[in-house]
Amino acid sequence: MTKQLVVFGTAVMTTLLALVVLWQFHIVIVYVLISLALAATVRPFVISWTRLGIAARVALIFLFIISSSAFSAGHLETAALVGGQFVPTDLNCTIANS
Repeated sequence: MTKQLVVFGTAVMTTLLALVVLWQFHIVIVYVLISLALAATVRPFVISWTRLGIAARVALIFLFIISSSAFSAGHLETAALVGGQFVPTDLNCTIANS
């Protein structure tokens, strides 16, 4: 009975610990998933460009510049919609609490 209780308790505590770790790093997990989706989307273009004779490095640099500029433009648009202030959320909370 006590051995079974220890096993169930360990399973519950491990599950709770895993949920806490996932909650703490949820932003990182989202960024990793977005980067994997972007890499999966870009891969066919790079493969087709290398078959056409364009160097793989040039194709990757070109796609990186395009995707990073689109990502930056999205952030600038969001900052403009919020009121033109680009203030991180943590700093904003710190200022509000002081």
